[in-house]
Amino acid sequence: SPMKARPHNELGRSISIADKDLIEEAIGEFLMAIKLDPEIPGHYMNLGHAYIIIGAIEQAIEMGEKAVSMDTGWAQPYYGLALAYELLGKNDDAIKNWEMFLKLSETEDKWAENAKRHLRNLKEIK
Repeated sequence: SPMKARPHNELGRSISIADKDLIEEAIGEFLMAIKLDPEIPGHYMNLGHAYIIIGAIEQAIEMGEKAVSMDTGWAQPYYGLALAYELLGKNDDAIKNWEMFLKLSETEDKWAENAKRHLRNLKEIK
């Protein structure tokens, strides 16, 4: 249920931000949030970001794709997907996802600046 899942998701986010050494614990909390409320795309996105931190890039892509499939108009999952594809050297997929993130992102913040920088670098490689 959503009410039971939220604390696990929030705890996982707090842990993953606070201490990278506790990332396995954060992953457990995100998995519990998904088990309790599998309809929330943010749970999958957060799990994907945690997977990136530990280098589980294929799993990160799987979670990012799941989040995107649940809410195609939400910018954030595309950021994680772009980063994961870039880490795998799948530059065309990375470019596509950076562009989607920027298209859907409404703000000019540090995330948008990072996305633009990644996009520029990838296009220079091509």
